[in-house]
Amino acid sequence: MDDDGIRMCSAEESLEESVAVLELRSLRLESVMFDLEVWMTTLGDARAGARWSGPAATVFGWSADELAQHLRAAAAALDVGAGIARGAATSAVADGRG
Repeated sequence: MDDDGIRMCSAEESLEESVAVLELRSLRLESVMFDLEVWMTTLGDARAGARWSGPAATVFGWSADELAQHLRAAAAALDVGAGIARGAATSAVADGRG
């Protein structure tokens, strides 16, 4: 294999590794979000009882909803990043750069 072939293989491997890292991060974030959603639902059910009532329960509910919203936005951003990286890798391979 000549130097150009080695560079092309190396670039393709780098792109594939980048996509794999982004996909793994996205999966981890989805897992964390699922765990948090289960935890928040359980906590929400508990606060519906006498222990959680009044303004404190309302404030906690808003905070939990806001946290979930930020985590969903972060997961969506990772999905977009993974899609862009995947598209770049595909283009590089199709153009003979990867």
